[in-house]
Amino acid sequence: GVVLAAAGSSHAAANDAVSALAAGLPRASAAFATSAGPTVPEAISRLRDGGARRIAVLPWFLAPGRLLDRVRDQALAADPTAVVAEPLGDHPLVAATLLARHGVTIHASVTPSAFVDAG
Repeated sequence: GVVLAAAGSSHAAANDAVSALAAGLPRASAAFATSAGPTVPEAISRLRDGGARRIAVLPWFLAPGRLLDRVRDQALAADPTAVVAEPLGDHPLVAATLLARHGVTIHASVTPSAFVDAG
């Protein structure tokens, strides 16, 4: 089973976007580190109840920090064998996606990694 873990928001549409993304993955559930639910342990429990034998937690975070620590701690407390991935970080596709969402055109001679490496 896959837990797509996000920060959570008081804005329902933001949480719905995470849930919709998780719904598009096989045997997956959204979970949230803050005010929204389900929590990471609840998502793991639902996946286990649905027959998942192994759990992978995919944090939808750009960088390490308190919320990612909370997700990791909750996941491992709920299932010590769970695999928790690293945050998205500075992967070139993250930069390319951000640029595309804001309508920035990248010339062929400039790669998304150039923006990431520039600091």
